[in-house]
Amino acid sequence: AQNNYPLCMYVIHKNLTNDSHLKHNGRLQYSLFLKGLGLSLNDSLKFWQNKFSAKTSLDKFNKDYAYNLRHTYGLEGKR
Repeated sequence: AQNNYPLCMYVIHKNLTNDSHLKHNGRLQYSLFLKGLGLSLNDSLKFWQNKFSAKTSLDKFNKDYAYNLRHTYGLEGKR
C-alpha cells in the first residue's frame, strides 16, 4: 500500500490498520476506493470484518457497518 496507493488512501489504510476503526467518511472513501480496484462485495465484507475484528464483534459489525457496505455496492437503498 505504501508504494502503490495514492497518499490519501495510504493514510486512511495506515489509520485503519493502527486503530482498527475509521469514521464514516473514511470508511466511505476507502470502500469506494477498494470497489474501484475491483474488490467484490463479499471480499469487501471480509476485509472490513477482519480490520474491525480487534474492537468490534461480528454481530455489531453486521448491525452497524454491513448495511453501508451493501449500500455502497448498490444492493441497499434506492440504488
